[in-house]
Amino acid sequence: MTDSVLNLSDRDNKGRFAAGRSKGRPVGAVARVSRDLLQQVKALGPRAIDKLTEALDANQEWAVRLILQHCLPRGRAVEFEEMTVDDLVAAAKSSDISLEEFKTAVDAMAKVHDIQELEQLCERIDQLEAMLNGKAQSRA
Repeated sequence: MTDSVLNLSDRDNKGRFAAGRSKGRPVGAVARVSRDLLQQVKALGPRAIDKLTEALDANQEWAVRLILQHCLPRGRAVEFEEMTVDDLVAAAKSSDISLEEFKTAVDAMAKVHDIQELEQLCERIDQLEAMLNGKAQSRA
């Protein structure tokens, strides 16, 4: 009797939803209400841009802040003539950059160094393969 109940249900014998039995909404499908609401919001876009432009022209602080928050990069942009480890250490010592910015920059430099090192290793492997192929052809 329990088997006939399980066959009619979307659940397995432990009460969990069984794979492949559900007739629910397909993955990635958007509900009609969500789709309709999204269309309404999209239609408001040009009006919103006009109002934001008016607020910027009126020097309203909230509008300026909104634009800057969404247009500038998350972190602070810091410029260096040369981005060496010594430059970063000097900038951190003089408090031109925070320790968090220092750590982020050093991590980025380490990744770039690793990529350059991998590229050099690939070039050396290509050269070795070419040398081996040349020796193999000369023996044949």
